[in-house]
Amino acid sequence: MPSMDLFKNCRFLDPFKLKSLDQNIMVYQKSIPELKECELDWLVYCDIINDLKFDVRFDLVEFWRSNKKRIPKLYNLAKWLLFYPSNSCECERSISIYNKILSDDRNRLLPETISYLNFLTFNGKKTKEEMIVIG
Repeated sequence: MPSMDLFKNCRFLDPFKLKSLDQNIMVYQKSIPELKECELDWLVYCDIINDLKFDVRFDLVEFWRSNKKRIPKLYNLAKWLLFYPSNSCECERSISIYNKILSDDRNRLLPETISYLNFLTFNGKKTKEEMIVIG
């Protein structure tokens, strides 16, 4: 898999895992060139991690939100890499749903209509649950 190095090297974005990984930024810059712009943030990040006490309820997303201003460049990178899909299941599901929306009988839908149908398809259950609570 061509992106395996990227996924493997993204583990440093989890502070709990970085404690046991190499803390030399150059190790990760090979597969993530954007880290070259984050060298100062990296030093701050390593200091934060060394001072961090991990408890049972460590929340990775909350960690990054709370350190957004202290390490902004690394935060922007984490925002992108932490939620990067690691497999194609979501893409395949989306294509399957679009194939149902854009069937041969519905080939003249406006882009706006497709967008609404897409929204309803992906958020329909949530919307129904919210309607039950509201109603």
